[in-house]
Order: sequence, then structure tokens, then C-alpha cells
Amino acid sequence: MKFHLRSFLAGVLLCAIVFAMTLSAAASQAGVSKTLYYKDIKVSLDGSALTLTDSEGRPVEPFIIEGTTYLPVRAISQALGLTVDWDETTNTVLLTQPASPAPAVKVSLTLKGGSLTAGGAGFVLHNDSDRDYWFSEEYFIEQLTGDAWKRVEPKDDLLFLMSVFRLQPGAIEEFTVHWVDGYGLLPPGTYRLVKPLSDGGDGTTVYAEFEIR
Repeated sequence: MKFHLRSFLAGVLLCAIVFAMTLSAAASQAGVSKTLYYKDIKVSLDGSALTLTDSEGRPVEPFIIEGTTYLPVRAISQALGLTVDWDETTNTVLLTQPASPAPAVKVSLTLKGGSLTAGGAGFVLHNDSDRDYWFSEEYFIEQLTGDAWKRVEPKDDLLFLMSVFRLQPGAIEEFTVHWVDGYGLLPPGTYRLVKPLSDGGDGTTVYAEFEIR
């Protein structure tokens, strides 16, 4: 007999939590006797067979009582990536979902080939994500000093227009930065242009490295 896990997990897992962890105590307190049937029950997850074991790694087998199939809660939960614990004071099985990783930022900033001079360069923004980003003319420059990036102090105030531009999913935008107006001509060294982007939340920052020779 085979059961696909996702088809009946909600009901079976609840029964397993209530019954499998407290079977002996419940039977003793209520004076109930039940017949368990083992039929070499298999469990699969997305078409792949699961090997069900207890916390010590010993095999455990699902069973049937009065037509209801009971699964070992720890084995099933671990197969789903859940953390399992037991609260002795409240007789509660504690299931915890893993924290969701932050979505990867898929926005890049690159130097436009052949555009670099000591006083400016062209850059390309590429939005390979599924969200909108917004950017302005704002930027600043950092220089690699030893193993650390340090912000270059401008010689004059950096003045930016208040215009805001939308970078849609899949969009590619080119722009030119004339840093000579604020930083002057950059001396030889390794630099990177730093550009903040907004997405209506925390936003992100993109970088494009370049070498002035």
C-alpha cells in the first residue's frame, strides 16, 4: 500500500501528533484497547520513497487503527525539513519551520566597455529580478586601499538632480557618470562606483569596479 505524503499529510500528521506520542498514556487512562495493523506501509515524498526512523536512527513503521493510518511524527516532520521537539510539561509536540532565506538580489551594475576615462565612465544597470527598482543620479566612489574599500572624499559638493528612474524586471539601463565635476580626475588606482537602489523596502546597493591606470 502506497500513500503520497502531500495528499493526506494534514490529517495524518495531526492524528500522529495526538495519538502516536500519547498512545500508552491515553489507553491507560481511558482503559481503551485498540488493534494495530502493520501492512508494510510505504510513504513517498514527491515520488521518492522515505526511510522513516526515530531519533536514534532506528526504523519505524506506520500502522493502521480502525481504518486510520498513523505516521511517526518525528520521521515525517524531519522529511519535511521541520525541527521537532517535545515539551514534557504540556505534552506538546513542537514543530518549527526553518527560517526562509532572504531572496537573492539579482541587480547588477557593470562598467560599459570602452567608456572609462579618468574623469568619468558609462555604466549599465541590469535588473534580473522579479521586482521593480528605482534609482536616481546619486552615487559615490570608493577606492581599494590594502584589503579595504574606503570612500573617496569629493573635492566639491556632489549635486544630483531630483529625478527618479524606474528599473523594471528584465530592464537594462545605461547612464554616464562625470565624476570629474565632484572628484576631479582620479589618480591611478582601483575604484568602484557605488549606487543605491530602492525597491520600496530596504533596497540594495550595487557596485561596479574599475581600474584607472
